[in-house]
Amino acid sequence: MTAGENPFYNEEWTESAWRILRDYAAPRVLGRELDGPEAVYPLTAHIRGHNMAKGGLEAAAWTWPHAWKACRFGKRSAAARGAKFRAESP
Repeated sequence: MTAGENPFYNEEWTESAWRILRDYAAPRVLGRELDGPEAVYPLTAHIRGHNMAKGGLEAAAWTWPHAWKACRFGKRSAAARGAKFRAESP
């Protein structure tokens, strides 16, 4: 997740982005069966603004184990193969 230290560029700053991610966005995603990274957006779309926090969670979804493993070996992504994976926190 990328956000400035202060809310001078947009409404987010590092502390607020982490709070939105921790308290609102991540709980909507973690522990769910996902078809792939694109499944993250609909789960967080109800959160107004906070694009840095939501975008950070979407970016993290691309590195979740099954998606990362498929890309690493040059195979189609897990989502493209129709695989489902469970989003979990480390």
